[in-house]
Formats: sequence, structure tokens, C-alpha cells
Amino acid sequence: MQTNTTALWIADFIETLPTEINAIWRKKLTGASVLFLINRYIFLFSLFSQILFNLPGNETNEQVYAIYNKNRIILGTCSILIISRLVIDILQQIRFQGTSSAGTQFQSFSACVTDIPDSNVYSQCGLDSLYIEFLSTPAIVRFVVPFIALAYDIYIFGLTMRKTIDLGFKMKRQGQSSVAHVIVQDEFIDISPFSMI
Repeated sequence: MQTNTTALWIADFIETLPTEINAIWRKKLTGASVLFLINRYIFLFSLFSQILFNLPGNETNEQVYAIYNKNRIILGTCSILIISRLVIDILQQIRFQGTSSAGTQFQSFSACVTDIPDSNVYSQCGLDSLYIEFLSTPAIVRFVVPFIALAYDIYIFGLTMRKTIDLGFKMKRQGQSSVAHVIVQDEFIDISPFSMI
């Protein structure tokens, strides 16, 4: 539902932009027009910031990029995985929506797989909307989306572990304890029976 309302609002924004330019930007700004502009553009900024913050892998991508001294290969690889997941999610929402045969001559042939957002239809079939969306999505898409997410998580985890181990070896060569060793040691002391006394 959120995606539909966002798309509708952005379409309305684009359609009313010429009117806004003629009625507000080409005339002297008044208090009401300033409030209108603030409301309109802050909401647009809010929509885009929600989209950016909800992208898969946003924080971990930046963290790994930072611990590898802004290595562009790391950033590129992470970005490829993130963008491919985003593209597949968008295509899945646009292209792979199921179609309903309810109310047509083919209704008797269907297994109640419908796309109508009516709870009565779902309750008659005994299916919920998530299951129907699952059935209407092609098998390759159902396989690829979790695979990309898993590949991304393994890649980030592997890079982080590699950097942590390398840092541990460097610290050991200098005769100091690594950060990971100190964290494990502190946690062990915190959970020991002596710390509870």
C-alpha cells in the first residue's frame, strides 16, 4: 500500500509542477506560498530519504568500505549486489504481479489464486495475500532474491572477518592484544561467576 500511495503522490507532484511554477515561483512569494513549498518539498525529501534508508545493505556497505580504506573495488562489488537486488525487487513489484481469473469465464479453472485485495476472496479460498503473492511470483525470482541477499551477507561477513584477522596478526606482531581478543576477554570476564559477586 505504501508503494502505491508514494507512486500516486509522485505522479501528482509531476503533473502539478507546471502549475506550481506558474502560480508560485513566477510570482512574489507570500506566507501561504512559502508554507505550501515547505510542505511540498519536505514531504518529497521525506519520501526519497525513506527510499534511500530502506535500500538493502546501506549501512554494512559503508562500514566495509571504511574499514578497507575506501577501496573502490569493495564499493563496486557491494554496489553491484545491492543494485541487482533493488532491480529485481522493482521488477518483481511491476512485472510479476499475478492476475485474477475471478469474475471471468476461466474462474472455474483457477485454484483461487487471485490478486484482488479483498479479504472475502482470500477467506473463501483459504489463502492469505502473502501466499498468493508467493504463488504468483516465478520460481526463478523466488530463488534469486534470497540468493543475492545471502551472497551479499556472506561477502560482507567474509570481508569483515578477513580484516579482523589481519588486524589481529598485525597487533600480535607488535606484541599487543587485538581488538577482537580484548572484546572476547571482556565478555568472558562479564559472564564469569566472579563478576556476579
